[in-house]
Amino acid sequence: MSTQQQVQAGDNNIVGDRPHLTIHCPPQERSKVTEPTPSDAALLRPGVEATEFVGRSDFLDDFTRWARAHDPKRPVSVRVVHGGAGVGKTRFALELCRALGPDWQAGFVPVKEA
Repeated sequence: MSTQQQVQAGDNNIVGDRPHLTIHCPPQERSKVTEPTPSDAALLRPGVEATEFVGRSDFLDDFTRWARAHDPKRPVSVRVVHGGAGVGKTRFALELCRALGPDWQAGFVPVKEA
């Protein structure tokens, strides 16, 4: 990468001509709760997946269609999911990654890289 293609950010990250983030993709198969959890509240963590994903299929279908659509005039498209704590944003993202399948590079960036 040439010097002109790099920018040194104030936080010592180098922004270049390709992404350098580590993306952790969720497994294609849902996890099964097989071991006891430290508390009932731990069952609510999105990665535990102690319950079925219900009630958001229209939302998931809409995002899946949007993600698979491609308009050459608009090479970048962004959507935002927002809501209060515990309403299911992370769980929705897990399900969206699965719905997009292995052909997509979709997942989660570690906290230190975010």
